[in-house]
Amino acid sequence: MDFKNDVIEASYKKPIVVDFWAPWCGPCRFLGPVIEQIADEQKDRWTLVKVNTEEHQDLSAQFNIRSIPNVKMFRNGEPVAEFMGALPKNAIEQWLNDNLPSEEKDELDNLISNMEELPDTNAISALEAFLVKYPENVNALFLKTQHQMFVDHESTLDAVETLKQDSRFFEQAYDLQTLYEIFNSPFEEETKVAKIMASAKEALLAHDFKTGITALIDGIIADKEYQDALPRRGAIAVFRSLGLDHPITLDLRKKFEMALY
Repeated sequence: MDFKNDVIEASYKKPIVVDFWAPWCGPCRFLGPVIEQIADEQKDRWTLVKVNTEEHQDLSAQFNIRSIPNVKMFRNGEPVAEFMGALPKNAIEQWLNDNLPSEEKDELDNLISNMEELPDTNAISALEAFLVKYPENVNALFLKTQHQMFVDHESTLDAVETLKQDSRFFEQAYDLQTLYEIFNSPFEEETKVAKIMASAKEALLAHDFKTGITALIDGIIADKEYQDALPRRGAIAVFRSLGLDHPITLDLRKKFEMALY
């Protein structure tokens, strides 16, 4: 095994999956035959390389292998994905499908990059057309539901329930459900927190996320328990939707955390 040629150089032509293992490792002995069977079944899509960490301690150090089994996927000379532990066959196949290149993924990536500045209605139409071609693509369903929540939240309930059934989107599905609660509530009570939440709802529907989160934080301060802690859950949902590194998240996260105590 020549790692430079068999993995680094070869990964420019086809994805290489490297199984870091050792003879004394019980989980490795469970994983080995399973991943080898999948590699044989999918040999047109990727190639398996086995690395005995006892014989190649330099590679273990180079790729920060701290526990085994450790499986890494290499593409274009770099590790792009990994998992640790002895996963069952269906979980390995899901990991492969999530990380191997495909025409479907390329189309969705191009679609996402081209619709970043589109209005919600245009983005929904583009994603609906994609889902006609790839009806099982849960990522596209999530993106469509995310946009649709701001246009017609009543029509999103079935999609949210479908997303809850997929472990990869379980957290995002509950965030969408939280937004549904906000958008579906009239906030008609004559209380300070209800008035604050009504202004948060208006700002979020207008995609003014900084104003919306600020209002949600004010809602936490006014009444932490309001509608099963809806102001807190709403702020978390929007933060996660924007991303931990988004400027609005970075700007308001500390204020949010201080409001909790």
